[in-house]
Amino acid sequence: MNAVLILPSFRGHQFGKQWRRNPMVTPPLGLLYVGGALERSGFNVRVLDLNVEKLERSEFCHLVRAADLVGVSVFTVAKEIARAVVEDVRRIHPGAKVICGGPHINSTMQPFPGTDVTFMGEGEETAGEICRHLVQGDGARLREFQGLYYCQGGEVVKTGPPVVIQDLNRAHGPARHLMDASRYGTLVGIRVSSRIAAMTTSRGCPYKCSFCVRRGVYRYRHRDPANVVDEIQGIVAAGHDLLVFNEDNFTVVPQRSMEIMREVKRRGLKIRMMMQIRVDSVTEELLAAFKEAGVWSLIFGIESGTQEVLDYYEKETTVEQGRRAVELADRLGIFTYAFFILGAPPERDWHFRENVRFMTSIPLDFVGFNILDFQFGSRLWSRKLREGLVDPDQVVVPTGPPFGALSYRELERYLSWSYRAFYLRPLHYWRILKKCRRTGDFTLLFFILRFSLKLLRRFQAFALTEDLPGSIRADV
Repeated sequence: MNAVLILPSFRGHQFGKQWRRNPMVTPPLGLLYVGGALERSGFNVRVLDLNVEKLERSEFCHLVRAADLVGVSVFTVAKEIARAVVEDVRRIHPGAKVICGGPHINSTMQPFPGTDVTFMGEGEETAGEICRHLVQGDGARLREFQGLYYCQGGEVVKTGPPVVIQDLNRAHGPARHLMDASRYGTLVGIRVSSRIAAMTTSRGCPYKCSFCVRRGVYRYRHRDPANVVDEIQGIVAAGHDLLVFNEDNFTVVPQRSMEIMREVKRRGLKIRMMMQIRVDSVTEELLAAFKEAGVWSLIFGIESGTQEVLDYYEKETTVEQGRRAVELADRLGIFTYAFFILGAPPERDWHFRENVRFMTSIPLDFVGFNILDFQFGSRLWSRKLREGLVDPDQVVVPTGPPFGALSYRELERYLSWSYRAFYLRPLHYWRILKKCRRTGDFTLLFFILRFSLKLLRRFQAFALTEDLPGSIRADV
């Protein structure tokens, strides 16, 4: 039995000269977990990440025609592209069985058009057996499995709630051998590693940030420290040099996080690590353990430099906690990256000014900005649905009137200005140089120089007043 698992490109379903690379930091862990489950059930598996793998149309058709089963991972922001992939697979090989799953399915809990089976939940325990029965024509057995939509006798059958693995220590790891790690390792458009690996130590999130879709899907669960470090040891043995933890918050249970890092150090495992943590979990003892174990960079979801906006997002953090977390990490020689969201309905000109004042007053090495959107499953989306501002079939709605006073175009200008205000500071680069000399790691210096030049060209950095909101031109 042959299976092809596809992550559609976020830039469209295209091939050959029309294909455009969409650089990715890490391989798609979800598909690698499912791929491992299929291999254990007797499938020959090929994983296609169409973001990073260029194919000619004929190559794609050949792979699909040779497959008994085609799986497609669906993300909300690319659901229409995923739909196009499913339709294309049906045209190329009408006899193939098609199954879909992924974040969009887990958010909407609805069947995906054109599929034989839509899978809700975490697939590594049951996906292999489900797909084997599907391919072998034993569709009656599908009723035995939880979390499915499938068609039988012209009717859509639902077999219960999504699958949630309760004990993550027992779950099989991802089949990393199914992907070429050298295709990955691109962070914000800059190559940082050709031997990158990713893993998760927990699933779900206990927090209630109003812009996030994850809370409503799964409760928080985590793996034991020894179980986590066993996987890290395997990653190191396989020759990877950079490990990214693909989870929203590595430090939900700070003591567990500290035990993981101490065990990494005790076993003498040498690998650079990156993870995202919340600013309210940071202590000097915790970050010292991170640094000693090899943590290279920390990512903070600071979101805003004003308390009003943090409270609107229900972050349950403070501006000062963000300041303290960044200062502690910098003091220990850990490189810092913070994300900010622009476009909360209460935001006005002075909020953006305060954002820039805040981010330039703390020792951040990198910043990234996103313009808010309202995604199906988030508390913000649900609130706007109740207010009659969102239709039920609008799964992603960009911010702007009537949600707030600022248009999307105005927010794009504020985003451009914020990037310029942060990166067009000579003292920032002088500080980075001193930090690199202090830590003996010049990777960041070369990275940030390449990144800054690329970013500033993109935003026409040297045309300082072009297309900027008039009220902030005097501050540039």
